[in-house]
Amino acid sequence: FTWARRANIFMKHVVLTAWYRYRAWRQQRKERKAARKAERKAATANQR
Repeated sequence: FTWARRANIFMKHVVLTAWYRYRAWRQQRKERKAARKAERKAATANQR
């Protein structure tokens, strides 16, 4: 049952990689959102 163990390891790897990428993407999105918010704030301040 070596193939089963290999498949299990592969699945674990896939799940961990997907989870890591998802978290990194979420963090990036949060940072981008914050940057956009700051930009808008600066733009409204410049209009006055």
